[in-house]
Amino acid sequence: MADPTEPLCEQALQLIVEMLQQITTARGYYTDLGAGDISTEPTQRPANTADAYVVLTETAVTVSSEGTRTVNSSMTVVIEFVVPCGGTNRRPANLARRGRDDIVRALRTPLRDRLPGVRTISVDQTQRLIFDDQRYVNSVIGQATATVGLTATLPPATP
Repeated sequence: MADPTEPLCEQALQLIVEMLQQITTARGYYTDLGAGDISTEPTQRPANTADAYVVLTETAVTVSSEGTRTVNSSMTVVIEFVVPCGGTNRRPANLARRGRDDIVRALRTPLRDRLPGVRTISVDQTQRLIFDDQRYVNSVIGQATATVGLTATLPPATP
């Protein structure tokens, strides 16, 4: 649950973490990305890991309009994900597509007032890292870029 004392951008990142944690094969997704580590802080990890993980990075916040008590903005979030190439599926391109589709599906879950101030979440672009020799790849690395529409209600400034 997002901490209401944090800025809306931080709360929105925590909401995305909660949404991505739903990604498990038991819930009908292609991958178990949600069962791995999901972080909003950049971490150093080996490129060829056997564990699924996701890192969210806020790259920009653009203010679109301001009122006396509200600020409308959009936040760009880069979602980097790693899907292990284990079990029966050793096809990295297919796993990257599965990871991407899982992220798109999880973030398309209706918001239904889950966090006041978050209007929309949309995935705008995805890509994957291609290794030269795919025979020795233990995992596939992908990236998605999402835009989060925000409306922050600000308390009045004190003189």
